[in-house]
Amino acid sequence: ESPNLVIIHAFEDIDVEIYQGETLLEQASVTKGTNHIFSITGLSSFRMTSTGLMIAYTYASGSNTNKVVDPKPILPMSKDIIGFPSSSARLTSVSNANDYEAVHSSSTDVITGTLTAGVTVTLNPRGLSKLYSCSALRITGNDFIVANSYADSDGYSSAPFIPVSMMRKRYALNVEAEWVAFASTHPAEIRIIDPVDGSETTVTLTRTGTQANAPYEARLNITGAGFRFESDDRFAAWYQPNTDVSGSAEDESLMYGAD
Repeated sequence: ESPNLVIIHAFEDIDVEIYQGETLLEQASVTKGTNHIFSITGLSSFRMTSTGLMIAYTYASGSNTNKVVDPKPILPMSKDIIGFPSSSARLTSVSNANDYEAVHSSSTDVITGTLTAGVTVTLNPRGLSKLYSCSALRITGNDFIVANSYADSDGYSSAPFIPVSMMRKRYALNVEAEWVAFASTHPAEIRIIDPVDGSETTVTLTRTGTQANAPYEARLNITGAGFRFESDDRFAAWYQPNTDVSGSAEDESLMYGAD
């Protein structure tokens, strides 16, 4: 729901630029320890560069109140990303003639194609196409790529695919949730720790696909705030808050983790 606000926080003095294709849309010099907000009109592919270290996220701010907010972190580019398509995955490249491969956790095949800078490619889910009930998806590119899930059946929500290098070993639910979903490049055994009594159960990520690069995944109907998820292997995690208090109800979100 355009316009989309892009909020950055600078950890050093930086110059930031936002492009659409080769066209410079916005630029700003941001002082260490301060924030800056860009307002971007349109729903196409954009590229943001910085001369130094920062964090960034975006959310919709248009007039349709059913489609606004959905805060989403903007993650670094990578040549190897993992996530869930939701109703679809939207894949973008920063370079031309960028060959990619995509493999679902249920895949017996490999999806291939060539990306053009600034052009979005849609990849359909395998299995159910809502609420992260679909198969996990791993995408690799010859050059840097980014991808986001697109609009599940409620919340008009979206969440980023995560670079495989950014997977972590420990996560926790900060609010009441509807579900949690995990994906990994390994069959990670995840310990689920109850916040009330400290009891533990486990789930092992699985795949039904026969492709070597097929990711492993699991989806659980765990709802309680404070639940922790830990593994000896790195994995990625997503969830959908069930409240607007310290969360964004109905909006699928990436979970932050640590080692």
